[in-house]
Amino acid sequence: MTENTSIQSYSSRVFNCDSEILTEREHQWLDSIMKEKDQTDQNLKQKIPKVPEMLRRIEANKDCFDPLVVSIGPYHHGKPELKFMEECKVKMAKQYANNDAEFLQRMYKKLKYHAAKDARNCYGWGLINERC
Repeated sequence: MTENTSIQSYSSRVFNCDSEILTEREHQWLDSIMKEKDQTDQNLKQKIPKVPEMLRRIEANKDCFDPLVVSIGPYHHGKPELKFMEECKVKMAKQYANNDAEFLQRMYKKLKYHAAKDARNCYGWGLINERC
């Protein structure tokens, strides 16, 4: 029996129970799960949370959460150890714009008002500042 067949067999045994009657308490519990869903869905949209301090304090986690080479988000912007790549980003933007200041300005405006807004929505509320 393949894994997929075994899953289907299990599912049909578990979910083929229309004749079973739920208690009032079970109905209330299931209803509470569905009501919670709206709040959970909103939290799922925050895809890049700030690492909780309690996890950062664990010595074994010391180097797990901070970027070593380049920062692409607001949490680590401006850290001295990432300065080299920050300078590279500026050089690459200038090269991409082919030294055309007007093109660079148009590109910046598009990024600021469209892509940056979308990117900010990937972070938890109140965790980033407006300059990022």
